[in-house]
Amino acid sequence: MTYLKNEEQLEDTTVSETDTVSETDSVSETDSVSEIDSVEEVETDPSIKLRNKIKKLGDELNLAYVKEYSIKIKKNTVNSDRIGYLLANTNMKLNDDDIDKKQKKINNIINDNLDYLKNELKIKKMPHIEDNKPISEFVYGKDNNKSKVYLGYYQDELNVAKSFEFDKDNIISRTYYQKKVKEDIFKKYKLLKKYQTFFNYKNFTTYYIRKKNKNIDQVSLVYDDSIKIKNFILLFTKICDKLKWEKKDLLKILNKNKHKNINIITFGDDYITIYYQDDSNEYI
Repeated sequence: MTYLKNEEQLEDTTVSETDTVSETDSVSETDSVSEIDSVEEVETDPSIKLRNKIKKLGDELNLAYVKEYSIKIKKNTVNSDRIGYLLANTNMKLNDDDIDKKQKKINNIINDNLDYLKNELKIKKMPHIEDNKPISEFVYGKDNNKSKVYLGYYQDELNVAKSFEFDKDNIISRTYYQKKVKEDIFKKYKLLKKYQTFFNYKNFTTYYIRKKNKNIDQVSLVYDDSIKIKNFILLFTKICDKLKWEKKDLLKILNKNKHKNINIITFGDDYITIYYQDDSNEYI
């Protein structure tokens, strides 16, 4: 799910370039990042093997591959050990009036190979897709000792994703719904109200809500164009200041990865998650 936003819209959604941060708040490029380094530099051999395996699966099935990183921040903790491996069916066509057998087979390439993906990646169980709709995207995520699998498909021209999170013997099921911005979502959703002064809802066209047991427990803002992490450093400094969250480790990570692109920012009850990719890490 690669979504980014137009840089010319930053004036309303991020802290102005003229705003200043105190010397104790800022982190320069020369500051030590030995405690928390970029995700790429802390990848272990098992994660490299996993990446190579998923890339190989993508090549076999003619699916585009991309790797997505994320940083989950809470009041006193920062978790940057989160990676998502995406396989997308960029050859899918759903709106043609006449889809022949060959195109239908292309559309269903992920559906037809779910058991293969499940066995190759040793996934315990796959989410159920309603009416066997063509799956547009398969995502396998690693979050410390947890693993997650997402299956995305289109419903009424918008994206829906079913997911399972595997935590030891527990399986948590969730559903994600993409929606169009038609009103001030910062007033509509309780989760977003405390961030209303930092973001302008008019600068977004789509967002996601996540449901667990029919309750909304997460809202995600989607960016449509490439915006560098460096454009968000002052913004997150201000957010952490307002919420009285520890920011030193977060600023180190953001500065280390400042030339990468933010594509989604997610808000939960007590956390924010920042999703980002490299310039060179678009679908290939």
